[in-house]
Amino acid sequence: MRNIVFYLVALIATSTFTGCGDDLTPDIRTNTLFGFVEARDEFDVLADDEGFTVNLIDRECNAIASTVTDANGRYEFPDVAFGTYEVTFDKEGYNTYRLTSKLLEIEGPAPVLLERASIKATSTTEVSNMNFREQFSTNYRFDLNLSPNEEDRFYTLFLSTSDSVSRENYQWSFDGPISFGVAETTFFINGSDLAQYFEDGTTVYIVAYGRTGNVDSYQDINTQQAIFYATNNTPSNVISFTYNEEEDDVL
Repeated sequence: MRNIVFYLVALIATSTFTGCGDDLTPDIRTNTLFGFVEARDEFDVLADDEGFTVNLIDRECNAIASTVTDANGRYEFPDVAFGTYEVTFDKEGYNTYRLTSKLLEIEGPAPVLLERASIKATSTTEVSNMNFREQFSTNYRFDLNLSPNEEDRFYTLFLSTSDSVSRENYQWSFDGPISFGVAETTFFINGSDLAQYFEDGTTVYIVAYGRTGNVDSYQDINTQQAIFYATNNTPSNVISFTYNEEEDDVL
């Protein structure tokens, strides 16, 4: 199920969205909100824009209106009172997505067009059997398996000092190399990159998720962290290694 969220501000005065439950009495004036969805599959090919359920959510986290995108991906909410809302998009095959970088101020009676929602389907790539192979100099070598492997596959790695590392809980992330249709692949991490996020002697935990063939993340406006919404929902096994700033021996 895909859920995409837009934060929008329809205010007479300037306001900052801080979450459901904020004390805000909306103006009695209303306006029409409308927009378009652009759906893509995991390889960035245009997909069916029709059939997304779109909900308008108020600051108390209540769905106050609902509609469905048409064949052109269009949706509309008439007579929306001035205030702060979320717009959520749901469709089978799509993970939660939040577009939190845009705040929209409604001015005047003209209908307000929201930013086009480019929604990518959830990756079908699964990652398994990840292993730490060796350290040479300050480089670290790892192996993992990708499936299915009949075409190019992609994955993202998440690193943390916590053994509960995940796509939501991490300190650093980066995309692994393309698999080019092979099941087993190798990736390397350079010590100079690790030094930006971890201290010498730290135990670092890694987990991997299959990802789509193009950008599938957005920045959460509250945490400023990238949210990888279209990655596969099944993580790889979590592994660990010790980061050493200067280590010349092969482990």
